[in-house]
Amino acid sequence: MASNISQALVTLAIASLIALFAQADSTPAAVGSAPEQPVDAKTQMTQFIESTMKIASHKAEEFLNTIDEQAKNPATSGITRECLQECREVYGAAIDDMKNTIDDLKSENYYKANVDLSAVLSNIDTCRDCYREMVGQEPKANFDSWVMGVASDCLGKLETVTS
Repeated sequence: MASNISQALVTLAIASLIALFAQADSTPAAVGSAPEQPVDAKTQMTQFIESTMKIASHKAEEFLNTIDEQAKNPATSGITRECLQECREVYGAAIDDMKNTIDDLKSENYYKANVDLSAVLSNIDTCRDCYREMVGQEPKANFDSWVMGVASDCLGKLETVTS
């Protein structure tokens, strides 16, 4: 249930960001301030992806705690524990890739941002593959699906603006 609430809060935060960016061109300037320049699509995309990657990396760091707790559970089988260790490593790499994506966007290196976003997807898929091959089922957490969806969405936005 807590996971569903967290997912709902993240979805709400992302929806709020989208609404904020949609209003960016129509927001009146403060009295006495210089008029704001319209925000172009590339800037909106960059801000959206940066915000999304900050949220996703924070949630992934929290998810690492869930992985650790499950690995410590005496009822967890040895094979599952091996997959959890693999997932911990690849989620750690995915977090690094999310942070690298933010840095890439700040330096306007969109090619590298594309590579790093793709690496997020690859790392999360590695965790899924471990479960499928060694445990014979999908991971029980829905978090991996959420992260894959968020990263895919960001990658799609990046590709439409930079191609």
